Amino acid sequence: RSNRVLRQTERFGPPVEHFCRVLLRDCDLECIHGEVLKEWSPELKKFLLNDGLNIGRQNYEFLLFSNSQLRDRSLTFYRPFGETTVEDIYQWLGEFKQEKSIGTRLARMAQCFTSTTPGIEV
Repeated sequence: RSNRVLRQTERFGPPVEHFCRVLLRDCDLECIHGEVLKEWSPELKKFLLNDGLNIGRQNYEFLLFSNSQLRDRSLTFYRPFGETTVEDIYQWLGEFKQEKSIGTRLARMAQCFTSTTPGIEV
């Protein structure tokens, strides 16, 4: 599926190489329950906020999650493309600092990742 961010291949790189959606699941591939997430909280915070995610030799940084991804227990990560970083994507998405609530701010930012079909460029 595509969205307005993933279609920016010249700016952010090919999606299959630079974006990674991670689903948090247990060993039966079932959605992880809230009490388990609480137990994992310190480890999750560490790799979300500090270490990022290493897959092979590639390091992905936490980008964001949408409301539906939060319900689904999934997150989006990004691997830098040339000089382009997660911060550059945040700037490209727009200005969201007027949103005082972090949850609302993330939800507004995540709307840019909603599945869409390319239309007319204005």
